[in-house]
Parts: sequence; C-alpha cells; structure tokens
Amino acid sequence: MSLLVNNQKDFPNFKAAFCWHFGCTEDLFAEELFSKCVDPHWRGVAVLLRRVHRGFFRKDVEYLEHVGAVTTWRDFASLANGIRRDPELNCGLLRQSFHFRISGEQLLGLREKILYPERRVRW
Repeated sequence: MSLLVNNQKDFPNFKAAFCWHFGCTEDLFAEELFSKCVDPHWRGVAVLLRRVHRGFFRKDVEYLEHVGAVTTWRDFASLANGIRRDPELNCGLLRQSFHFRISGEQLLGLREKILYPERRVRW
C-alpha cells in the first residue's frame, strides 16, 4: 500500500513523501529528517555535534533511513514508537537519561504535518 498525502498524491515510501513535502532532495533526506526529529531543546547542540562528530548519531541516522523506506503509515508508526525501546538508540547517560537522540514524538508530528498540511498547531 502506498503512502497517501493530502488525498492527492501517492508516494512509494516515506522518504519520497517527506522530500516532496519539505522540498528537499532524497540525498539530503537523512540530514533534514534528523534535524527535525531531535527534541527542540537539543536541536542546536545535536546538529552542531553531528557536523563535528558524525559518528555520534550514526545509529540514529541509520534508523531514520529505515523509516524512510517504509511504505505504510502503520509501519511508520511502529518504527516511530519503537525508538524509545531500541537499545542502540538508548545507550549511555545522554541518550538514556536526557533523551539526546531522535524522538519518536517528533517523528509522529512530522507525519501529521505531511498528512494534514492544512492543520495549524496552536500553542
């Protein structure tokens, strides 16, 4: 089953839907998604650390590549909800105690932005 966005366009996978929605190339998918999936209070530090020490978030980016390959929203939700239980993404003090990693909640929020771009979030 293909991903449906806005009841107008079908995409073969999440990567294509994300790139179409945010206007990025598929080459930049992992970097763009990474910057949007880190908790907002860690985002600046995480993006800077990613540029300086690319290996620190290697497992996170690999996980996001798997997310990009999913073809159904059900599989997408399963991976997004699995982030907090994945031992490779939750090892060490920073990741486990301070959640200095990609966020399933942020990822699910992106799903909503892609599926329902006309909705606006009010704070």
